[in-house]
Amino acid sequence: MKHNLFMLSLFLAVQMAGSGLLAQTEPGVLKREENEKGWFVPGIKDLDHRNVTGKRTEIIDGILINITTYFPFADERATVSRTDSSGKQIEVNVVVNGIVRFDVAGKAFCYLIDTSGFSGGNGGPGGVLGSIAYYVFYDEKGQGIFQTRVLPNMVLGSRDLWHVRLPAWVKRASQKQ
Repeated sequence: MKHNLFMLSLFLAVQMAGSGLLAQTEPGVLKREENEKGWFVPGIKDLDHRNVTGKRTEIIDGILINITTYFPFADERATVSRTDSSGKQIEVNVVVNGIVRFDVAGKAFCYLIDTSGFSGGNGGPGGVLGSIAYYVFYDEKGQGIFQTRVLPNMVLGSRDLWHVRLPAWVKRASQKQ
């Protein structure tokens, strides 16, 4: 079941990317958070050793973008810091359901991470999966540090769910080519 939901999510992401829904602006953003030291991006460690579930290229704003989807390792878990409704930073346990990488000429500028909340099981089997959350991480300066984290609008069927923008360095790099 988890695999089927992930594959449906990735199918929708790739279809929306192909239909021109990826662009420069960020409509449908619930929360945007900055961290100059960079956010922890769950699931991207050992990315080269993961199963690639899809690859395609799209031209977005005249720039060739590579989009690669990965299936996570079995029961891959991580802890993500998040701001709760009172503004306090909290740690949330998640299961990584899927990873989408956006890059230009092999250099990643964005990761979309599909997660589910997780509780119980003491780090082993038997825990309970919670609500699905998507995190979008951006490298704003082209230094491999993902300083911006966006929580997109989670309205089911929203055309903005997979909306990805191009950081300024991506546009500048493409102009030099």
